[in-house]
Amino acid sequence: ATGPATRPTLYCCAGTAVGSGPAEYVPFAEGLRGVRETVALPLSGFGDPAEPMPASLDALIEVQADVLLEHTAGKPFALAGHSAGANIAHALAARLEERGSGPAAVVLMDVYRPEDPGAMGEWRDDLLSWALERSTVPLEDHRLTAMAGYQRLVLGTRLTALEAPVLLARASEPLCAWPPAGGARGDWRSQVPFARTVADVPGNHFTMLTEHARHTASLVHEWLDSLPHQPGPAPLTGGKH
Repeated sequence: ATGPATRPTLYCCAGTAVGSGPAEYVPFAEGLRGVRETVALPLSGFGDPAEPMPASLDALIEVQADVLLEHTAGKPFALAGHSAGANIAHALAARLEERGSGPAAVVLMDVYRPEDPGAMGEWRDDLLSWALERSTVPLEDHRLTAMAGYQRLVLGTRLTALEAPVLLARASEPLCAWPPAGGARGDWRSQVPFARTVADVPGNHFTMLTEHARHTASLVHEWLDSLPHQPGPAPLTGGKH
């Protein structure tokens, strides 16, 4: 999506599901069209099977940081990610802050901690079924290989406090019945203690970026505009959905 150059570009980190790629953010980006430039950061190995995958989490984040800094060329930017893509966005933000070129803000959408996945651990099979059934790309073997490889890398991520302000946008509807019979208890929703703002959006883990993507985009845009040193509000032409 394109938007005014006066606003920080929003870079969205692709996730690790079998259908991973820029397409997963298309409905979300459509909600920002004309008000904020939005760019997807894909992961190698999902599109072209000949692309090499990173050997480690450190290698992945270092490459992503180099690509992003070259693309931004010193201009302010924000980072976003959904699910495992949010874990990658957080790790990328932390690395960029270490290098003295951190983002203006970070948006984590329905992120969970790999070391304590909570509801995501209970819903693992359901998550895979949803991803397979709703994928908008052909489910080829190289995508399954890439998914397995990147999910192993994401297990090494940890959600630690950032210098940048953080928005946690989380689903307001559980993916499946909660609590599960004989399973875990407690709150199924995403938890990020260091988030400056926590907001629940319509939909579940998946539909918050499909059927309800425009509402999620509106929330993210308005939050980014509310931060200090941002230009005045620009209304979303499509409105909230």
